Amino acid sequence: MLNIVFGQSKYYVDSLSENVKRGMRQKVRRGEYPSIAPLGYFNGPRTKNVVVDKNKVEIVRKAFELYAEGNSRLEDISNFLAQQGITSRNGKQLKRDRISFILPNPFYVGFFRYSKELYEGKHQPVISKKIFDQVQNILKQKGRPHHKTRNEPQVFCGLLKCGICGMGITGEYRIKRQKNGNTHNYIYCHCTKKNKAVKCGEPCIRQEYLDEQISFLLQKFSLTGWIEPMKDWIKEAENLPKIARENNLFAKKVMAKKIFGSNLRLSAKKVFWNQLKNGSNLPQTQLAAVQAAQEKTAKFSESLILVPLRGIGPL
Repeated sequence: MLNIVFGQSKYYVDSLSENVKRGMRQKVRRGEYPSIAPLGYFNGPRTKNVVVDKNKVEIVRKAFELYAEGNSRLEDISNFLAQQGITSRNGKQLKRDRISFILPNPFYVGFFRYSKELYEGKHQPVISKKIFDQVQNILKQKGRPHHKTRNEPQVFCGLLKCGICGMGITGEYRIKRQKNGNTHNYIYCHCTKKNKAVKCGEPCIRQEYLDEQISFLLQKFSLTGWIEPMKDWIKEAENLPKIARENNLFAKKVMAKKIFGSNLRLSAKKVFWNQLKNGSNLPQTQLAAVQAAQEKTAKFSESLILVPLRGIGPL
């Protein structure tokens, strides 16, 4: 008899547990958070949904923005919250682990995790996606180990040589600690000074300043500055046969002025292009370059244009 009662009780408990889990899953699918609301929210007693805590949400938002600037530690965020009146139940500052749990929580951008899966919630987001992503990037960077060896190769190693002694340029980590406890990591690039015959006095330079100069050099070879004008004059060159055939005199004047400038002459009832032998008065336009290429191309047979004189065949 006792076994029967025990069996019925276990069946009842298992059924009740399954019903509760089923109800939780249905709630989650509706976007309702099935647990205690995080900092900046509270569980509404009437609706049983998570509601924004107007007294704390602005403080939480500023805490995220402060950390997103990249100059704060988790302890600094805890200090900031304490100064705004947000502490633990016993009145002490929130511990570092609690801050490290708050900052990566997707709840603040409208999502929540349940059973290791991410769901979109019905609650109101309080942090922009941009700020939240910045915070995650900083958390990820600060979570990496910073114990770098002094002479660990850096990104620009192998690219530059010293202008004084000709040796290679290397880089090393340096840490600057401020009185307020903040730390800043820098990378300094400098000469290896391995040339024993030359006393090198080349100073070191921070990697970000070196980056600026290399970026400036690279921009000189960029296509962005002239790719749009190139498209325009290619389109104009394609339209020239149509303009030449039609009777739109104004269009012909505009294009002739653009191509020849002031070098057109009329003599003996004939129009000619006033060209000097040294080419000093040739108009410096892309269209003139197209015309010159056409004249040069017409002097060669098509086979010599497509295949060089010394091609892939035997000599």
